[in-house]
Amino acid sequence: QQHSDYGRPQQYSTDIPLPRIIEAVTRQYSNTDDKYSGGLYNDFNTKLVKFYDVCEKIGLQEHQFHVAFSLMLKGRAEKFYFTRIKGKARDFPTMIDMMRAHFDTEENRQRYITEWRETTFPSIIAQNPEKSRPECLEILFETLEKIQPGLPPEHRSETTLREQTINACRGVEECKFSLYRPASTLEGVQAELRSAVANAAFSPRSGQFQAYEEYEMHDQHWTDRTYGGRGRGYSRGGYSQRRGSYGLGNNRELTPFRGSGPRGGYRGSRQGNQGPRQGRCYVCGKPGYWSKYHTGEERRQSLNNFRQQHYFTTGQAATPQDFQIFLNDFEGEEETE
Repeated sequence: QQHSDYGRPQQYSTDIPLPRIIEAVTRQYSNTDDKYSGGLYNDFNTKLVKFYDVCEKIGLQEHQFHVAFSLMLKGRAEKFYFTRIKGKARDFPTMIDMMRAHFDTEENRQRYITEWRETTFPSIIAQNPEKSRPECLEILFETLEKIQPGLPPEHRSETTLREQTINACRGVEECKFSLYRPASTLEGVQAELRSAVANAAFSPRSGQFQAYEEYEMHDQHWTDRTYGGRGRGYSRGGYSQRRGSYGLGNNRELTPFRGSGPRGGYRGSRQGNQGPRQGRCYVCGKPGYWSKYHTGEERRQSLNNFRQQHYFTTGQAATPQDFQIFLNDFEGEEETE
């Protein structure tokens, strides 16, 4: 009853001999993933679109579709065809109706709906403890896209997938900034979530990201003042105009610096037109003081604030080098005897 809705091809005037039909269709289905199995996440309508495309490519007539139908099947669907359909139905529409009635059941639809609602970012993380947060996020995207074709027709749009992706990530700390004003498209939402989760990879509180925690616990970017305020990650020109704007590290005054970068970003004092460095502690704001003298917890909080402001301003995850360069420009050099 629904087969005519799925891209049936235009017709040609010449029938193709049976041996050529079998050869041509078999060649088109060399990738068995294109075949319909009757299993979960194997949407019949999607496979029909592929079948109609194959028929159009080889010039197959509609009254010949039934000859090629079994070649698009595998697994349970192929078994059902040979035990329940072949010899009992010869017209293609009846074959489709029988296949759909057997596999596209209300029970399966309810299962898809339940899984759709229960698939969340936290649940994916819990099911994949060995994987990183970015990997789990990709699994979330793939799982929702895999489930959606099995939902009722009114829930198969890209808008619905966008909304469910947002809902699946709500309440997750790493995602809250990207979901404050999510993009209007699915691709945009996914890109923002990828950036947010990658940015959170630098958080010392995230158990799956030990490498940056170890980096942070070293005092390298707090003590590099002994190298003339440059550190290993410092480059001439200061913190360039493509970067963001930041105030004090512990949220006392997140006031943007003036600058002519793409988003009002902080340009660094070495551009030659920004005046002297701040010359004050990024953690507490005290002039002539340096953040390296604060406790590890205070410095971690400042680093987290830097990352959040960096992502908010630039849309990109901050690197350790970004922070090193920024800190050198903000605090300046400590005088040494």
